[in-house]
Amino acid sequence: MRYINSHLPPDARVLGVFLGNRRYYCDRDLIFDGTLEAGIRSAASAEVLATMLREKGFTHVIIQHDLFDKFILSRLSVDRLTLFQAFIINHTKSLFSGDGHILFELNG
Repeated sequence: MRYINSHLPPDARVLGVFLGNRRYYCDRDLIFDGTLEAGIRSAASAEVLATMLREKGFTHVIIQHDLFDKFILSRLSVDRLTLFQAFIINHTKSLFSGDGHILFELNG
């Protein structure tokens, strides 16, 4: 959260995935919901997933990767895993990785 507080613009809107209730540590708009998982499971393409997140106003995604890997990625079909990987590679930029978290900025 320190990285978010010190490096993201005040108007950043961050989707938090498997963070617990750590909103009180964050000075930016941090939203916890199932948007990313639902999008991975339903989007027709990585581009559609990225567009869906941007249309909901998200600028960044922070993931607690151990829990995300255990409860989401490990349960995806090959095509859904491929979609998620394409989303990460083509539609995000990794800004920070540490303490079990990865922070991505959505492109465009």
